[in-house]
Amino acid sequence: MRNDSVGTWRLRVRMMLGVAFLVAGVMLQLLESFRFLHAGK
Repeated sequence: MRNDSVGTWRLRVRMMLGVAFLVAGVMLQLLESFRFLHAGK
């Protein structure tokens, strides 16, 4: 049980980190696009 719990925990951590990085990348791109639009205007 402990081994299974640890395995699932590691998978969950990896999934959370992956999603966090993807969201961070999208947010950075959106922020850059908004800054570019505001600067252009």
